Amino acid sequence: MTLKTTELAWRNGDRNLLTDAAVEITRTGTTIRGQGLDVRMAEESAVIAKSVRVVITDRNKANLAFFPRGGS
Repeated sequence: MTLKTTELAWRNGDRNLLTDAAVEITRTGTTIRGQGLDVRMAEESAVIAKSVRVVITDRNKANLAFFPRGGS
């Protein structure tokens, strides 16, 4: 997985990655773009705030998961 953005903040105490900037997340078969990102590591939660667009280029390899799951 690759995450691209112009700015990214890490809050160590909360284990959060945050940005209000545009983001692009790519992995094999999938590209996700939007504005703003809040990743909460402890909760294994990731939210893109607005203007979300998902492009699936390979349905057989598409994966929307931000956090890997065991056994997959």
